[in-house]
Amino acid sequence: MRTVRSRLSKRQIVFLHTLKSKNNLSEEDYRYLLKEGAGVCSSTELDQEGLNQVLDLLEQLGFDVGDRKKPTKKYCYRKGMATPPQLKYIEDMARRIFTQGGRQAFDHWLENYFKVSHPQFLTAGTAQRAIEALKGMDQRGYKAGSCE
Repeated sequence: MRTVRSRLSKRQIVFLHTLKSKNNLSEEDYRYLLKEGAGVCSSTELDQEGLNQVLDLLEQLGFDVGDRKKPTKKYCYRKGMATPPQLKYIEDMARRIFTQGGRQAFDHWLENYFKVSHPQFLTAGTAQRAIEALKGMDQRGYKAGSCE
């Protein structure tokens, strides 16, 4: 069975070409990076894995590739509901505490104690209670899934 690799979006190709210009790479150097990094001759032949390999190679060579982090979730303010800073704090704490069970363990905890399936459904007051509960778990050194 042959795996199908999806090509890069136009936006990703533009990003790569912008990096080329920003770092003053010649056309010859750029083609060399594509060949060495991903084994392709043109950016239109790249897939996501190939792009990551080319960006890694650029970083190794000391070029600036900018911020490669994935975009964070955007939450908006909703009257009476948890604020975006509260939601971000809850997500960060959950990631630290629920290391073994992951998202599924956190969702189960949230459903069991606060009767909601996702943090975005918490009211502002309930979100504060969830934050305090997570802080307490963190202070006690609780790690979900551990048998301590």
